[in-house]
This record gives sequence, C-alpha cells and structure tokens, in this order.
Amino acid sequence: MKRYILGALTLFALFGVVFAPAGLLERVVETSQRAHLTGTRGTIWSGQARLWLGSEALGELRWQFQPAGLLALKLAYHWQLSEAGSALQGAAALSMQELQLQAGGTVLSQTINPYLRRYDINLAGTFTLADLRVTTRAGNISALQGDLKWDGGPVRYILSGRSSAAALPPLQARLALDDLRQPSAQVTSVRDAMPLMVATLGDNGFAKIGLTRGFTRLLDTPWPGREPDHEVVIEVEEQIF
Repeated sequence: MKRYILGALTLFALFGVVFAPAGLLERVVETSQRAHLTGTRGTIWSGQARLWLGSEALGELRWQFQPAGLLALKLAYHWQLSEAGSALQGAAALSMQELQLQAGGTVLSQTINPYLRRYDINLAGTFTLADLRVTTRAGNISALQGDLKWDGGPVRYILSGRSSAAALPPLQARLALDDLRQPSAQVTSVRDAMPLMVATLGDNGFAKIGLTRGFTRLLDTPWPGREPDHEVVIEVEEQIF
C-alpha cells in the first residue's frame, strides 16, 4: 500500500511540475525592481505573456523550455520578444550560480521613442542588436559583450529650451565591461569609427553619458572649445533605477 501511495504522490508531483501555470512566472519576474508580466498563458515550460518595464510595455514574450539544458544542470529556454515590427530572440539559462542571456534582432525607433520622450528626444530608423551575451551573478553583471547598430536618420531634441533637429549618420555601439567592471557602451560612427559617445552604468543605478566634441558637431551645436573631436566635452548623469 505504501508503494502505491508513494507512486501516486510522485505522479501527482510530476503532473504538477509539467503543467505548472505560466502565472507562476509573474511572481518570479516581479521580484525585480521594475519588470513584470501580465496576461500569462500556457505553462512555465511553454507559454507567453506581456512584458512590462515600469509603465512601458516591452512587447509579447514567448518562451519554450529546452530539456537539453538539464544535462548541464541548468534551466534553459528559447525566447522571443515582439512588439509592432520589433523582434528580439535568444536563449536564457539559469543555474544555481548565474543567469546567462543571449539576444539578437531588430528594434524599430517607435519602440524606443517612448523611453526617449522623457529626455525630449525623438528619432527615426532601426536598431540591430547582434550577439548580445550577458552573464549575471548575485544580481550583478559579471560578463557583457555585444554590438548594436543604428542605421541613422533624423533626430529631434530640445536643448536649453529650444527645439533642434539634426540628421545623423549610421552609428554603432560596442557593449562590454569597462576597466571598473561596469557595463559600458562605446558609440562610434560606422563610416569612420570616430568616437562619439561613452555610456556607463554604475552599481548605484546611475547612468553616465559622455559626448565628444565630434558628436556636438554632428548635432549642429559645435562645442566652442579647442578640444580634439574624440575628447568628451559634455557629461550627464542620472539615476535610472
């Protein structure tokens, strides 16, 4: 009798795991400071939901469990995130020590502009993300690499209370950890590799952006000093989380 009871309990537990509702992921994601899921459907192994960052919708997230990851003692998934023509896809693997994320795809400017609006910036064009790889341990980014390209186009912004516009050439950003092991992006021109911008994200949640003299010329608001074009002449810093 005990054997049958144990078998029944094991079978019940197995069905509970296999058919665990996707809604359980909502509680997991909500442990982050800003991200959350709504409208979850399916199971934690194969499902979809609406992914949000704060009050902004990032898109429809779909995931599919990859059993082969268990051979490396990891929970592995393939995922897709789509929103109004923008599409990202990749893989995620979770172990006891770390989370590994891979991503690539395209993002349209209309997907990004809602986030830029708070800084009075609006742009056109398409962003292409290639071979992004992120590893986090204990909530900190321990490895980062990837490339981001923008095909250029018109940009509208407000500077010193005045509305301005410029046409920028194609730009590219190299994502990596800097010498202080902080996430950074080195932005250059695709045409001549001229340094234009340096962005870093500190452990305190502050993002720092430095603009070079060459970038101010591209914006038709040239820096009045005599610094070389590759030198950072303007720095701004803001807490983003």
